Amino acid sequence: MGNMLNMRLKKIFIFVCLVVYSLFNPALAETVLESGDAALNCIEKIKLQKNDIYSHINLNQIQKTQIENLDIKLYNDIEPVLREMYAITDNIQSIANSNDCSMQKINEEKQKLKSVNKKLVLIKKPYENNLANILTIEQRRAYKHLKKQKQAEMKREIKKMKKDCKN
Repeated sequence: MGNMLNMRLKKIFIFVCLVVYSLFNPALAETVLESGDAALNCIEKIKLQKNDIYSHINLNQIQKTQIENLDIKLYNDIEPVLREMYAITDNIQSIANSNDCSMQKINEEKQKLKSVNKKLVLIKKPYENNLANILTIEQRRAYKHLKKQKQAEMKREIKKMKKDCKN
């Protein structure tokens, strides 16, 4: 039972990483295992990665200001949702380490994660639309390309984690 439960927990962890990475960028998934204020750590990583992408797409000063304002709103909107997500992952860890760990309890937390995922999607869609309206066609292409590169990196990491879970 214990080995099977550990395998299920690893699968849930991978699920959390997939949910998080697919919504915004790899920075979110990287913070699942970090200590400290995970939500703020995550936001800082998102900022760094977004700034890295922005530095490669030749933004003018007006665009920089508009995107800065858009990003501030994004960070303010996602912080409480990220806190909720990390609280759920902490609950899963607590359940896994408790004497009365059950798949029912873990599945309940997994359902909560799905609900949080929906909240993040509701934040992401208008953000992405507004960002697209600020960028030129060429900048949008470059932004999407760079974002896909970062997502591909994270997919490789998640694939590696899945492989490690099997071993």
